[in-house]
Amino acid sequence: MNIEELLNNQRKLVRTIERKLPCVLNVKNYVTPQTIEEMREVGPLSPHLEIERRWFYFKKNSKEAFYEIVDKLSSLKILEENNSFSNIFNEILKHIEKWLPEGKCDHLVFIHSCLESLIEKQRDHVYYTALEGISLENIKEFNLGSMQVGRFENYIEEIEENKKSHEQEPHIASSTNEFIEKNFKGKIVIRGEVRGDQEKSKEKFVDNCQLVVNMLRLIASTFYEQGYSRKYVSINLPSGKSSGSIQYLSSDISRSGLILGWSSTEPEEMPINIEMVEELREYYFFNELISFAWEQDQTEIESSIITAIHWFGEAQNERSLDNSFMLHWTAIETVFSIGKDYIAENIAVGLSTLLAFGGYKIISPEDKETTYYQIKNLYSKRSKVIHRGHRKKVTTEDIIEISKYSKWVILTLLGLRNKGFRTLSELKNETDRIHGLTKQI
Repeated sequence: MNIEELLNNQRKLVRTIERKLPCVLNVKNYVTPQTIEEMREVGPLSPHLEIERRWFYFKKNSKEAFYEIVDKLSSLKILEENNSFSNIFNEILKHIEKWLPEGKCDHLVFIHSCLESLIEKQRDHVYYTALEGISLENIKEFNLGSMQVGRFENYIEEIEENKKSHEQEPHIASSTNEFIEKNFKGKIVIRGEVRGDQEKSKEKFVDNCQLVVNMLRLIASTFYEQGYSRKYVSINLPSGKSSGSIQYLSSDISRSGLILGWSSTEPEEMPINIEMVEELREYYFFNELISFAWEQDQTEIESSIITAIHWFGEAQNERSLDNSFMLHWTAIETVFSIGKDYIAENIAVGLSTLLAFGGYKIISPEDKETTYYQIKNLYSKRSKVIHRGHRKKVTTEDIIEISKYSKWVILTLLGLRNKGFRTLSELKNETDRIHGLTKQI
């Protein structure tokens, strides 16, 4: 990573740090509490430096300067995507501690040193966590690009290599083996490689796992005639009853060694087999989806697809019919709520036109008007739930109907992305144009 090139287009950032750095490196801008009353005044949880066993607390001016430096550096894409905010915060504190005794440091030297330290913490990690609700029938691994779903036994050799290259005390090794035996052996797992510091990589992996789960829920809905229902399949990460944490194994790929973390339930399972994977690739744009799902830079259409998949998956996993209904609408409105006026009309026109004329014959053109009124009726029920607080009015039939529409939106958008659509305004302009033509017929 060439830091000079990185900073070439960051003149405002460089100038800001040049102005603010002298303030945070001036010892007069700190207070060193000597009494309990003085400690109470600064607040024991306030950010502070520790130099030669003395605590230096920021005064108002130096605290403001410090936070501005943190905000500027944390906004850099290379750090924002791969370092946790807390690590950026603490690393900058360490660098101030280093130069405060001297009272000065060239701003470029300071920036370079901070960036080098933070980039050094960025590593490639591989994580594993158990997945419930899936079985693999005649397939070794379900490849989702950067993420894979497979039997844990597929990855034992990889894990054992990491254990061998990282010496452990006998009692720690025994605990690691017990943890693996209890939480992973014989299970289907999600494996994923992510880059970042330890904290950020875990955050990215958990986010990616949730997207994997929601993709699988979308697939389940596609292959089950009545749509996905918890009654038939429950695809989830094992989660603690209160904490919502997941069990995981992690390894720093370059330095090896295992990190453990925790959770459990017994779902019914959706089988994944070769025939299903081939059908997904041939008819449902599966290869196209995984080609951009894990990318940081996405077009507006791609980002909307991922967001819609998230809300679709959350809706499918929701026990309450009312809540599920609202979450399906959130998935649909991700795509069609452009502008603040006539939202119901925009959605009904856009969705019915898209399904009839999007090029994938999800509904026949003759059914466009009927579909338009069905969507309007469903939206009316949504309005009663959200604006009037109506409860227990949503039926199972409503869920089947709305989940059908939210699923179709995602699949049709994947197809249109393949045809070159990049923005939601392009989509709206096209659906408005086609709707106008159909009204003239």
